[in-house]
Formats: sequence, C-alpha cells, structure tokens
Amino acid sequence: MPEAVKKTAEDIIQAARARLEALFLSVGMPESHGVSHCLTVLGHMDSALASTALAPEVRDLLTPRRQLSLRLASLLHEADDHKYFKTDSKNATNIMREVLSTESESSEVIREVEEMISEADQDGDELIDLGEFQELMRAEVRAPIVAAASQ
Repeated sequence: MPEAVKKTAEDIIQAARARLEALFLSVGMPESHGVSHCLTVLGHMDSALASTALAPEVRDLLTPRRQLSLRLASLLHEADDHKYFKTDSKNATNIMREVLSTESESSEVIREVEEMISEADQDGDELIDLGEFQELMRAEVRAPIVAAASQ
C-alpha cells in the first residue's frame, strides 16, 4: 500500500478479522471461541465506545489510536487461546504486525493490545468474563487520568 494511502480503522479491523478467520479455520476453532464470538465482543466494544453515557473527560481520552487498540483487543482476545495454541504463541501480535505495517503508531497499538489481553484474564482461567472485561475497560479509562494528574 503506498504511503500516501492511509488505512482507516475499519480497514485495519477488517484485515485483522480476515486473518483471524484463517487462523481459526486452520486449527478448527469451535464457534464458542471462534470468529462469531470475537465479533460479538467487538460489537460490545463498539457499543461502549459509541455510548452517549460516557463522560466528556472519558470521551476526550478515547483518541482514535486508543479506540483502535480497544477494538483490536476485543477482536483478537482469543487469537492465542492456550487450549488451541501453544502457550508462547504470538498470533495476536503477528496479526497486528501484518495489518498495522504502515501505521506510524503501530508499535504503541501493539503494546497496548498485548497489555490489555494479558491483563484481562485476572483469574487465570484463560477466559475473559464480563467482570474482567468491565474492570479492564475501567482501568483503560483511569490510566491516562492518573498519569495526567501525576505530572
């Protein structure tokens, strides 16, 4: 892709989805953890990001890059599920490297997504349940506020 053509967030999400579908197909991932499930989680994230209930100071923190990171974490959270992939697999990271290759902020997005996915499973059951997801979203919103206050 020429440097002059910038991918939109939706282009990136669709490219990541295509790679995720191919990955899941290659290992016979069941629908309970498959693309359909990941798209449901992404839909919940999109609803949260579009919510009119977000306070203005929270909305201000949701930069386009942060929104992309949140959306990718929602979509790719099963890409390294240890029931289907080795514990040291880097499928989510590899997918992001492929789809973000020309993005100037790609390393920051990858770091944020890796952190979100790794921190989300608080009870170690290799599943991100609703409570863990909600806590992750609260932490993602709080972190920039705390950092700004400490400067």
